[in-house]
Amino acid sequence: MSKTAALYARFSSDVQNERSIDRQFADLEKVAAKYGLSVDKRHYFSDEAQSATSLHNRPGLTRDLLGAAYRGEFNIILVEQTDRLSRDKADLFWLAKRFEGRDIKIWDKDGE
Repeated sequence: MSKTAALYARFSSDVQNERSIDRQFADLEKVAAKYGLSVDKRHYFSDEAQSATSLHNRPGLTRDLLGAAYRGEFNIILVEQTDRLSRDKADLFWLAKRFEGRDIKIWDKDGE
């Protein structure tokens, strides 16, 4: 069975910029190729200048990525590090449970 990955990138401060998102996506594309994962630009999700300490004000994650997950559009979420999703363990657990319920795995640059 083919594994399809959604890519999620985030940066948190005004010091960083959209190039940080582009770099994260470029790095994640290399990781996807390394593991033989299929990617589609429709499944590139991001939040700019948003902290990972809360899920609030992060529509790329909470609306777009979760929405596509609920529609079954991919089976892996690929992130640079899991702290791109959340630094709050309770929020990360909540997200992981949502994804697990859809049989979606979270992978970072080191794999599953």
